[in-house]
Amino acid sequence: MAERALKDSMLKLEEKELAKTRFLAAAGHDLRQPLAAANLFIDALKLTSPTAGQDKIIERLDQAMATFNGLLETLLNISKLDAGVIKPNYTSFKVSELFTWLEQNFAQMANERQLAFRLYFPMKESLVMRSDIGLVKSILMNLVSNAIKFTPQGAILVSARRRGGEVLFQVWDTGMGISRDNIAHIYDEFYQIDNPQRDRTRGLGLGLAIVKRSLLLLGGKITCRSRIGRGTVFDLRFPLNETPIEAPPQAVADTSQEKATAADTFARNKRFILVEDDALVSQAMVGLLEGMGGEVKHFYSAEDALRHADLGYANYYISDYMLGGKLNGIQFLNQVRQRLGRPINGVLMTGDTSPAFIAESTDCAWTILHKPINLSRLIFSLQEYES
Repeated sequence: MAERALKDSMLKLEEKELAKTRFLAAAGHDLRQPLAAANLFIDALKLTSPTAGQDKIIERLDQAMATFNGLLETLLNISKLDAGVIKPNYTSFKVSELFTWLEQNFAQMANERQLAFRLYFPMKESLVMRSDIGLVKSILMNLVSNAIKFTPQGAILVSARRRGGEVLFQVWDTGMGISRDNIAHIYDEFYQIDNPQRDRTRGLGLGLAIVKRSLLLLGGKITCRSRIGRGTVFDLRFPLNETPIEAPPQAVADTSQEKATAADTFARNKRFILVEDDALVSQAMVGLLEGMGGEVKHFYSAEDALRHADLGYANYYISDYMLGGKLNGIQFLNQVRQRLGRPINGVLMTGDTSPAFIAESTDCAWTILHKPINLSRLIFSLQEYES
């Protein structure tokens, strides 16, 4: 009986987790549609030669949208981790590289809050790790930004040192501290301390959940110690790599500036086929591309677009994933390529961030842009076809 009850309890827990995942995916999709339109309308507004006063308003709109976008990206990262599509890319790198990155990215943020920002790592010993540097940076970013956010005065210290065959990272702050009861829950999703008004500028309460999941992928460990009113320290441990690092490859000339310059004229005299069934998003996208000198033919369904007499006239094909007809965006782009018998320049947009979609789309042949997108992301993705 006890075994049967345990199985039933586990089944109910799994069903609850699946229901929560489906809810988050649906809510995320519905939120992304109007935000995608708002992003594109703001980009279109920038092309209208606004006055100085209007520029300030646009700047504030950009800041508000950046907050929204950041929250949605956090939800997307959780979905990717839950779907198991993030695979560590192991390379060898020096710990000192991480501290250079920390200095460049967080010293100014701490200074603006009048906090001291201190870094400590051994100068006489070259500590080398073998891990996924992108995931390690994401982990440190969440911990350091949290430390800065929740420290009203004092200092932030980030340190690294050898501990046997491991490297021990520590992120110290002199903030408000965390009670013993709260420490047991800080890695739970959406759990936030001292934010009863749910101030969204302070995030969704997913940062430490992402840290925990990322560490599981990397085989790392994390512990937390804290004293109310005195501060908090997070300990992170990663395996050391004793193999010397090979000389880095010769740097390739950076062409990002050339691409940015070309963006101003990218759409001029270009032809686009847009398949998007959301009225606001389609109006914003058409207005933006036409405002940049492009020619756009818009369709609400893949079936309507495929009936277009001159399907092959376009330079670029932009399609939403979830459409009103029987075909989705991936099927549409695949059919266009098949009918024309040649490669096409296609980009897929989607507000679907469910683990199921992310897992299914890992082998997708098309660049996937998660809504809300903005002009720079769209142009960069389309320009990749001209590289």
